[in-house]
Amino acid sequence: MKRVLVSVVVMVMLFLAGCGDSNDVNTTPQPTMNINEPMPTPVGELKVKPVSGGTVTLGVSKFRTLNPLVADNEDMKHYLNLVYDPLFKLDFQQNVLPCLAVSAKTQDKGMSWEISLRKDVVWHDDKAFSAADCIHTINFLMKNDSLYSANVANIEECTLIDEYTFSIKLRKPDMYVAGKLTFPIVSATATGIDKNAVGTSMYRHIITEDNKMVLVANDKYWGKIPYIETVEIHFFDNERLKYESNCDLLLLTGSNVTRYMNKAGYISYKYTGRNYVCLVPNLRTNNVAMDVNIRKALMHIIDFERVINASVSGNGIKAAWPVMPGTRYTKESSHMYERDLNKAVEYLERAGYRKLDDGYWYKASDTQRRYPLTIPVNVLSVDTEMRLCAENIKKQVEEIGIIFSINYQTEADFETALTSNNFSCALLSFYIGSWPDIEPLFATEGVMNLSGYTNEELDGLLAGLFEKDSILDDMTRIKGILDDDLPIMGLYISQEAIVISEKIYGKDAEYNFWSLLDNFGNLHMFTEGIIEE
Repeated sequence: MKRVLVSVVVMVMLFLAGCGDSNDVNTTPQPTMNINEPMPTPVGELKVKPVSGGTVTLGVSKFRTLNPLVADNEDMKHYLNLVYDPLFKLDFQQNVLPCLAVSAKTQDKGMSWEISLRKDVVWHDDKAFSAADCIHTINFLMKNDSLYSANVANIEECTLIDEYTFSIKLRKPDMYVAGKLTFPIVSATATGIDKNAVGTSMYRHIITEDNKMVLVANDKYWGKIPYIETVEIHFFDNERLKYESNCDLLLLTGSNVTRYMNKAGYISYKYTGRNYVCLVPNLRTNNVAMDVNIRKALMHIIDFERVINASVSGNGIKAAWPVMPGTRYTKESSHMYERDLNKAVEYLERAGYRKLDDGYWYKASDTQRRYPLTIPVNVLSVDTEMRLCAENIKKQVEEIGIIFSINYQTEADFETALTSNNFSCALLSFYIGSWPDIEPLFATEGVMNLSGYTNEELDGLLAGLFEKDSILDDMTRIKGILDDDLPIMGLYISQEAIVISEKIYGKDAEYNFWSLLDNFGNLHMFTEGIIEE
């Protein structure tokens, strides 16, 4: 089941990248994309270098379309990046790199942008690539629900300037727009139900059979020709069959990370994924979670490593807020709350509670011991990860005398409770995207402000966040406000994994979700030796 679990949460795409700290993005045209040549690998007294050829197999379960803009399968979305190119790509620190576009320029502080394109690109059907294709893609995203809808939400219109140049007019200034133009570009003739994948990237789609689709290296590719000659994407009826297959490369998420990452004959690489898990308090109605001291006490009670171990078998990282750590857009992303029962007691006492000899906490005014401190939490019953998470938190909280009351709900009841504000706390998971647009979740009028949180200073920071050349200082202040107010109580971001056959060389040392297969062109199966003098 997708992490975005109910319709009220469907459009939460919280992204975290921008286009850099100047008004130009790589204004000098690049002859090829910046793909580094793999270094020769020492083997005894020889050095070896890659040789082209061979077939690599990938695995995918059921999917409906080969249009990458509306891909309904996460694996296929990544695989289609071998066929389609974006305007810009992101490196590991989320710096913007040129791809189909060579520059993005603004003359009015980010209100409009002029995008210049490469002139040496052709589609796999030999038709010329042009700005019209880019405009078609953006217009499609503006009119249709897509994983990339948030990328274009601020775009008002696109205008053709010439064959290789177009402009984008925004609804409000955005100095980081290039970092959002990272979605695949499809041709002007593409639809949402495409049966053939016609792109511009390193592999061409040749044929789709009953049990597989075949890609071959694109000899007209504008970048470096990949070493692997053929890629076969094998189809499976379900995820278990896919993971237990002999495919050379598999992508692991959820519980399958633990189950299959040590598969014999493969090398596994874990990376921080997109699934952010948190407790959301209801700050609109009179309930126990409205008191920030209770929320802070809870954060000092929870041992986050225990939660991660119980929920995702240790495959996660502590996360205070839905912002990817380790990028150039945050100075500080660590979790300020650690398990400290002394501090928890201090905050509980500030909230007016005391622990009595029966082991439970009561309001000082509750001399009859009628109402022990109870934190009700709504949890979606069909989500195994959320159930495990809730049960572990319950165990930890009740160890110190607070009742943690879990209310398991169906999808319909869960959604109704959220939209009607009929909850005290809810355990939720959100998708993090590829730039730090957290305004929908924390602004007073944010479309995903489920807690009802309001902070005037924060509203001002969020409203103008992307109008500045640098957001580092503002992001630091934003995190400070969120850490202090706790409008959501962040728990962790889950980790995912890529497993690659040992017979394939040229693998990266690390991976991330926004550029998972960018190094695919360096993968190779064959080498030739060079005698060392």
